Amino acid sequence: MNPNENVYKEFNSLRVIFGVCLAVIFAGAGYLASDFIPEQAKSLFLCIGIGSCILVALLNVISFSAAKANKKQKTVKESNDFFNERRDNALEDITKVIKKLVALRRTLSAYSCFVFILGAGIAFLIGAISTNALHFILSVIAASYPLCAVCFRYNVIPKHDFSQYSKQEDYPIIYSIARRAADALGCKGEIRIVFIPDFNAGIARIGKVYSLQIGSELLSAVTENELYQILLHEFAHVSKEIYPTEKENTLFRKFERAVDTPITIALSLPFAYLNNKFCFEYVIYRMTASIAVEKVADSAILKHGDPQAAANALAKLALSDLFKEESNLLLDEMFFEPEDFRKNLTTKMGREFRRAVEKRGEFWKKLLFNAIQPNSASHPIFRYRIEALGISDYFIEYPEDNSDYRREYIRAADLVDTRVYENEKESYPERRENLYLRPMRDIEKWIKGGRKIVPEEARPIMEALELLNRYEELEALCDDIIENSENVYATAHARKVKGALMLSRYENGGIEHIYKAIEINKNYIEEGLDLIGDYCCKCGLQQELEEYRKKAEEYLQYQHDEYGETGIIRAETDILLKDDMPEEMLEGIKDFIRKADQDQISRVYLIKKQINDNFFTSVVIVRLKPTADRNAVNVVMNKIFNYLDTMPDDRQFSLFLYDKNCADAIEKVGECCIYDSAFDN
Repeated sequence: MNPNENVYKEFNSLRVIFGVCLAVIFAGAGYLASDFIPEQAKSLFLCIGIGSCILVALLNVISFSAAKANKKQKTVKESNDFFNERRDNALEDITKVIKKLVALRRTLSAYSCFVFILGAGIAFLIGAISTNALHFILSVIAASYPLCAVCFRYNVIPKHDFSQYSKQEDYPIIYSIARRAADALGCKGEIRIVFIPDFNAGIARIGKVYSLQIGSELLSAVTENELYQILLHEFAHVSKEIYPTEKENTLFRKFERAVDTPITIALSLPFAYLNNKFCFEYVIYRMTASIAVEKVADSAILKHGDPQAAANALAKLALSDLFKEESNLLLDEMFFEPEDFRKNLTTKMGREFRRAVEKRGEFWKKLLFNAIQPNSASHPIFRYRIEALGISDYFIEYPEDNSDYRREYIRAADLVDTRVYENEKESYPERRENLYLRPMRDIEKWIKGGRKIVPEEARPIMEALELLNRYEELEALCDDIIENSENVYATAHARKVKGALMLSRYENGGIEHIYKAIEINKNYIEEGLDLIGDYCCKCGLQQELEEYRKKAEEYLQYQHDEYGETGIIRAETDILLKDDMPEEMLEGIKDFIRKADQDQISRVYLIKKQINDNFFTSVVIVRLKPTADRNAVNVVMNKIFNYLDTMPDDRQFSLFLYDKNCADAIEKVGECCIYDSAFDN
């Protein structure tokens, strides 16, 4: 449940009460004014009032129909072309894109006023011609809907908690740098800074306050001058030139935080189309205008800052991303290796980053200057950003050891370390057990058993090896499965894992392994394509990237057309049948469920969902015992999923936990139980 749901429900009640009170007030005003209204005008009032009620009903129908029609599905190519066009438009004229958002928000406001006037008019007009209590009550009821609908336009936004923010007197140098950057961009409001465990910086405008989030790991790596360039960029994001007004952002946050209930859905009908249109345009703005926004923000450095220092800072930000990708190989110990949670985690990561740059800096530099901009990028890639600043290279330097600034960032890092420790120390033992100790025991048991493995059941061991960073053993296991498995469908996961391991070592041959995994099992389309696309862009492989983009469009369209319905059960509209699975395959599934069941499963059902003439999915529905344990259920369901995922590709499987929709589907098909723990054990 949404943690704010009770707050919203309480506020919803208040809004309904307020809307009804408004209807009573306007109807009462009409009733009191009735003595002064000529009798011949009352017939006109009745016609206008009834017409207004009909108009409200029509607005609901039109708005709902338009919203539904606006959700027409696009092909993958059409979606890509749409996003690319919108991105180009934003790059050409970002202010035009922002003006469109402002216009939509104003249209919504004007339309809300119109609906309010309709509701008030209905109450007043019908109230004015009421001759008895029943007529008066009817006028209130008729007017309450549009008035309540307008009241529901306003949602609660929880008051922002500034309790974790730092005090200016404790960090005078960092605050002075922020103030100088804000003044350069004309941002005159109060500045509040919160330090976070990250290698990044961000900004948000909350009322009249500029909320800065600064990563302690970032502070440990950048000089005072570099921090100033970063904050210039951040304050440019909230300058009037490239930022929607606070009203647009507030409106979108209200939509994001709203909790859907039957009453909120019913009362939002008059606004369904415009609400959806605004949210869609805002999301598209965030997705497609981000590169344009980042470019304009970087241009603030040309006007007010030091381009070379900015390039140096941008390099550290880009290098930190590469450090995170390789951190499992570069760190001197695994995250969950210590018995207790580290008390200096972010400080340690800051030190490890410096060591990694010394070790891998030259290789990473080649990557940064050869990279290709991904189509999905939210920022211009590093080399484009420094080229726009007129800089051709970067230099790595760190804060002076004995400076006051260094003492401030050490204080900030200590503060963040303490908060992280307090937040994580209680959950650490359980996480360590699940992600380190248990995999260690599983591997030891596997080794004692002679490293024997059934390919169809190998995934848990592979995952354990990966969690423990035992990559050589993991790759050897993948090779064994690929070369020796009689079931080619059991090799897809091994090929994906081997391909990912090769790409992590910057070996291009990993690409073919991942393509092969996708060809064997289409469930690897999204994950596999992400791995290949990221790698090609990072390494500057233009030819491979062009081939990837052609294949990606084909694979994703196939996934959209064929697999979009495999994760949904609708008893009323789906074509559901008894599954004609071959007996040998069915017995194999039942035998596996018997072994996997840890006294958690009551029954398992199998039905067939026919998606189109040439494609269907075998739906496996697991009904749990009332005594089932959540953690054990997760293990059992993962085992079943992994097993079904090694089946031949001429049969797609879908796995569900029993719920109301599944119960209706089972009832529609009839007897389809394939496992009953009361009889099968």
